[in-house]
Formats: sequence, C-alpha cells, structure tokens
Amino acid sequence: MQEVIMQNEQQYKAYIDEENCIGCGKCIRVCPTDAIVGSKQVLHTILPQFCTSCSNCINTCPTDCITLSTLGLALSKNEELQLTEKKQQRLSHNQLVPPTILFPGTMSMTHTHSNTLKDRKQSVADAIARVKAKKNLAVASSAPDVTNSHANTLEDRKQSVADAIARVKAKKNLAVASSAPDVTTSHTNTLEDRKQSVADAIARVKAKKNLPVASSAPDVTNSHANTLEDHKQSVADAIARVKAKKNLAN
Repeated sequence: MQEVIMQNEQQYKAYIDEENCIGCGKCIRVCPTDAIVGSKQVLHTILPQFCTSCSNCINTCPTDCITLSTLGLALSKNEELQLTEKKQQRLSHNQLVPPTILFPGTMSMTHTHSNTLKDRKQSVADAIARVKAKKNLAVASSAPDVTNSHANTLEDRKQSVADAIARVKAKKNLAVASSAPDVTTSHTNTLEDRKQSVADAIARVKAKKNLPVASSAPDVTNSHANTLEDHKQSVADAIARVKAKKNLAN
C-alpha cells in the first residue's frame, strides 16, 4: 500500500476491545479504508494510521466492542480519498459488492441511514440468535434424554422383576428336587433289600437244619480211631500188669 502522509492534527481513532470481539467480520466489510485487519472467527485489530474515525465499524459491531478511544493523527481529505479508492479498486477486482454503508458520499443520506439502521438491527438479531443457539446447544448436551432414560428405566425394572421371579422359581424347584425321594433308586434299593432279606432267611433256615444233623451224627472216623487207640492201650496195660506180677513172683 502506498504510503500515506499523516497530518499533525490529532483525533480519536477506533479501538477494538479484544475480550468482547467475536470475530464476526462485519466491521471489516464496512471499513472504507481497510483499516481493520482480521478474518472470520479470528480476533480483529485496527490500524490507527489508516482509520478515518467514520464510526461505520462502531455502528455495525453487534457486541459494541469498538470505541473511539485511541488518540492518533488525523487523515486529510486527500488521504482518505486515496485509501477509499484503493478499497473500491480491491472490491471491484474481487467482484464484490460493497455494503451500502461504505461510501456515503456516493449515495443519499436517507438511503444510507435506512440501510445502516437495518444493518444494525440485523447484526443485533444475528448476535442474539447465535447466543440463543449456544445456550440451547449447551442445555441440550447437558440435559439427559428423558424419553430414552424413561424407556431404559422401565426396561431395566421389567428385567429386574423377571430375574427375581426366575430366581424364586429356581429356588423352589431346587428345594422340591432335594426333598423328594428318588423313586427309581428307592424302588431299586427296596427290591434289592427284599431279595437280600429272603436270601439271608433261606441261608439261616438251611444253617439251622444242618446244625442238628451234624451234632447228632457220630463222627465215624474219629470214633474208630479213638476205639483202636483205647484197645491198644488196654492191651499194653494188660501186658504191663502180667509182667509186674511175674517180677513180683520171682
């Protein structure tokens, strides 16, 4: 950009409060000398050496973060005209339509004032809409989903009741199964016990029958053996007595 000769006269220039700037870019569009630097959603700043103190940016700012509070050198009419022509050339080169607030000298004051008021109302409405949208988004993200939460709670309660009923039934069935006798096993055991009892009774009867016969019948082998021994002993005793008598006689 061609150097601009500054005058010695001082005036208040526009200044952007960085804490309140939202980076909407509206002030850049309406500045006739491109004194505002920045882009959308990025913090803007003003070059005081190019500011003409026209207040277009102040009237357009939706957050009122721009004020004439920086003291600087005032521009002459020729300097303002040069900077304005360069802005017009840039817009024409980029095939952009300048806002109606930009060059008030080329249009009627009534039309300019009307457009300025509409732009300010539209800017305020846009700012309010953005703030509401942010609040609604924050509320929507933090608030629980009532429908899903209610549905999930109801489903969880139903499932809990069903689980509890199933557990009670299982306990009842387990108690019945543990207390009820095993019919098949019991029947088998009873039959086996009866068979065993009958077999034991038969065995006892046979044993009783065999016991008197055995006790009353003589033992032929033992009796014969005992008789032979006794006979031999008797003979031996008789021989011994005879010998004793002979010896006594002698």
